[in-house]
Amino acid sequence: MYKIVVFIVLIFFVGCSSEEKKEKKQEIVSVLVTKPIEQKIEKSIKFHGNVESPKVVQIKNRIDGFLDKQYFRDGEFVKAGQMLYKIDDKLLKTELSSLTAQQKQAEVNLTNLKNIKERNERMLLVNAKSQQDVDTVVTAYEQQKYAIDIIKANIDKVNANLSYTYIKAPISGYIEKSQFNEGAFVPSSGTFLTNIYQSSPLYFLASIPPQSQKFEKVLVEFDDFNVTAKLAFCDPSVDLSSGLLKCRFEFQTNKKIPINSFGKIKLLSKKSAMFIPQTAISQGKSSKIVFTVKDNKAFMKNVVLGDWSGDMIEVVSGLNFDDVVVSEGIANLRDKSPVKIGK
Repeated sequence: MYKIVVFIVLIFFVGCSSEEKKEKKQEIVSVLVTKPIEQKIEKSIKFHGNVESPKVVQIKNRIDGFLDKQYFRDGEFVKAGQMLYKIDDKLLKTELSSLTAQQKQAEVNLTNLKNIKERNERMLLVNAKSQQDVDTVVTAYEQQKYAIDIIKANIDKVNANLSYTYIKAPISGYIEKSQFNEGAFVPSSGTFLTNIYQSSPLYFLASIPPQSQKFEKVLVEFDDFNVTAKLAFCDPSVDLSSGLLKCRFEFQTNKKIPINSFGKIKLLSKKSAMFIPQTAISQGKSSKIVFTVKDNKAFMKNVVLGDWSGDMIEVVSGLNFDDVVVSEGIANLRDKSPVKIGK
């Protein structure tokens, strides 16, 4: 009987001691609080791609001849209308002189035939010439006119070929290495001489996720500089092998950028985000935590954080805008700790 009473007394004192410790642990903590604020933040995402020229023009020869002169340096910028090559034209000029002389001779013969024709026609009226004589001269006269037309057509052809000896740039852009050196014979069968690549604007090709089409600004990033771009178009269908959209972006620059150069496209957009003070963040067992206050008690919440902005940090998930967040005094808090909100 005595042992039972002593045991009960011990339990009583142990219980009282536990209650005292519990009361000590649950003492009220003074804290400062705030509410999450909304801010606009800039988000960016990058994708690899390469540069493409919107127009590549092949420069080809149109007549046989020796390459007399090259007027550009390989790889330099050329302007539309600028002289590129001169094909030797000595044979063509000789041919033109010969045809011009033939035309003059033919015109003299035509004049002579015209005079004979008119004289025979007058003599026919007085029966001094036969109809056959008149017809023979008329036929010769008409044939001579056709001969002159053929000579004129050949002159036009030679003049056209002479114009082809001057090869000019059809567009402005950077020109490739010439495939022929001065003095080389260049055949006329559409022989390829070089390429000109339009350099402004340029295209940047990249594949992006379909959901990335909503953005406010585009930058093309290279190793040593960035340039603003705009979306030209995206394919209407997703590439089944990658799940991406092939898109073309357009940009202007006065810098020399090699075609097919690699770079990155940076898509920037602004969105509303939730921010709280950095002082409200604490490290939990497996994630970042904050304490919110409700009914004078602190409640622990796990949060997912985003970017920093000065002394504020973005909360991606775990909080609502109407939550009251402890901004100072979190060191002594536990889940459901009683709190007193200071000022």
